[in-house]
Amino acid sequence: NLKWEDYFFAEAFTDKGDFFSNENFYVGKEGITFYYNQYEIAPYSSGVTELMVPLEKLQPFLKVNSPYYQYFVTDKPS
Repeated sequence: NLKWEDYFFAEAFTDKGDFFSNENFYVGKEGITFYYNQYEIAPYSSGVTELMVPLEKLQPFLKVNSPYYQYFVTDKPS
């Protein structure tokens, strides 16, 4: 009857601080995908790590007059 919470150790994580992205990212219609090399945020055995932030999570943070916003909202099927 163990749950995932039984294996989560909150003290291993910090509650605050800055998130730093690298220059390895891809902007697609679905969102932004960040690519991290081995050892950057995961063990070497994990290989390259991909982190995809979907558009619906990004929209509140996009400025309406930014090129990214224009990219995401153009050519949307109706």
